[in-house]
Amino acid sequence: MPKGTGRIPNLEKMAIALAVPAAYFLSLPGGDRPLFMGAFNTLDGSLYAARAVSAAAGISVFFVVAFYAFPSRLELRRIALFGAAWLAAVAAASLAEIGLQLVVKWLFNLPIGPMALSDKQLAYPLHARISPAVFPRNSLVGGIAFLYGLGRDWLIKSRNARRLEAEKMRADIALLRSQINPHYFFNALNNVFAITQRNDDEEAGQAILKLSETMRYMIYDIDVEAISAAREVEHIRNTIEVFRLRFAPEDNPEIRLRTAGDLETVLVAPLLLVPFVENALKHGLDSLGRGKVEIDIRREGAWLDMRVENTRQAGAATMPKPAGIGLDNVCKRLALIYPRRHELTLEETNEVFRVHLRLKHEEGKR
Repeated sequence: MPKGTGRIPNLEKMAIALAVPAAYFLSLPGGDRPLFMGAFNTLDGSLYAARAVSAAAGISVFFVVAFYAFPSRLELRRIALFGAAWLAAVAAASLAEIGLQLVVKWLFNLPIGPMALSDKQLAYPLHARISPAVFPRNSLVGGIAFLYGLGRDWLIKSRNARRLEAEKMRADIALLRSQINPHYFFNALNNVFAITQRNDDEEAGQAILKLSETMRYMIYDIDVEAISAAREVEHIRNTIEVFRLRFAPEDNPEIRLRTAGDLETVLVAPLLLVPFVENALKHGLDSLGRGKVEIDIRREGAWLDMRVENTRQAGAATMPKPAGIGLDNVCKRLALIYPRRHELTLEETNEVFRVHLRLKHEEGKR
């Protein structure tokens, strides 16, 4: 059993413990003739007792091979040990099965010798037979268990890899927050705001307030799994207002944000929509504010629909390269948080770059 996976889930145990006997008994051929396996037969029910013994041996082989002996890492030494354990499990189960079958023969007063014929076989010369082979059957079960173990090991490792990636992302965000002392930061902003008020600098004061609201959202408000889309849109508005600060009033960059539908009860992962807007602002406007950025966020039934379009500046690269905590991070988060519940399309022409994101959202209120 791979290390770090914990105990075998009880449901998985029960499913295998039921499936193996079912395969043993359902594989018995039907018909009107008596069925014999060696001296075991369906006339006195001894065949069913023998099959129960075989099923118990099969279960033991399956559990040993698939769970307990399966190597956690597929390296030469571990594979050799696993091969030895596989052979030992098959041999031990086969010997135990043969011994218990002798007990069943004794209980049903059947001949024990390998070539001995029972009175029932002589009385019913026209009977059906199935192979009594023990070792080949347990070897087949061991092979199936090995394939099951391979699939189970791959599934566990894939699940652990996704979990570790999500934990690493949370740790990176926590590290980023820890590098900023929130109390010091907001105290400093308050001090700068007081200076702007004292000097009657209304524009700088409003800019500091917007920056404070933006940082407060990023440091405090996103420490949850989901937040209302309305709150995320408010943060996008503040991001746009802070971005406008780099331009002179006469530049008046063309940035439009439109919303529709009830976004208050739509829950989304925090900071999931913002990187698309930041990317559009960065690549859609030049240093003089020339260009255009259009953002449309609306609720359409069970889906949240977001469209972002920005002009491409002359000489700009083709499709913006995902980097850092930008588009690449968003794509990974979408795959982790919204598997099979999102549609993301990135499109570019010579003039514009478009993003179309659809999320099948949860409902609630935060």
